[in-house]
Amino acid sequence: MEFSLFELDKPVEENSTKLLTARKTKINDKLKVKSFLKKEKALIVLDEIPQIGESIHIVSNGTFDYFTLVPIAIDLMGGECNSFYFSTWTMNNSNCEAILKLYDNKKVKSINCLVGLYFQKREAQVFNMVYEGLKERGQRIFSNENHSKVTLLDNGKDFIVICGSANFTSNPRIEQFTIYNSKELFDFHKQWMDEIIK
Repeated sequence: MEFSLFELDKPVEENSTKLLTARKTKINDKLKVKSFLKKEKALIVLDEIPQIGESIHIVSNGTFDYFTLVPIAIDLMGGECNSFYFSTWTMNNSNCEAILKLYDNKKVKSINCLVGLYFQKREAQVFNMVYEGLKERGQRIFSNENHSKVTLLDNGKDFIVICGSANFTSNPRIEQFTIYNSKELFDFHKQWMDEIIK
């Protein structure tokens, strides 16, 4: 596996509203392309879900984000999940929109999530958007002193658990993920998450 260094975008000073608006549009256009590239890179390492009792171990070099794995795993499970549990410290706007879209497109039947107080305080607008969006759909979200990163997906046959070092947000650095197919492990994580979310 080849690792590469990434240069983060440098802030640009803007002198007028017109320039700022044009720059914002350009950045948004780049992010859409970047998102497709991230999915393409993630598909290289996750081209199948583990068999029952197996695990897949991944070390990424920043070419894709943790959340990129979620819709790929759902597709590999047949395109539908009974439940989607996740725990993360923070999220970004595109994560939140994608999560609501997974529910609206009937790819997941229920969503239960645990996020960090950091996300609620630091990204209040994004937090409120996903909080209200999930509540309107009858789904559950809870915020507390949380830094865990766990995702649970099940279709009644496969019970996928994804654990890793990264948040759902962009990860331009080395991160590690382990993907399990284990009902026992799924139930273990589901139990403590249910206790907190309730």
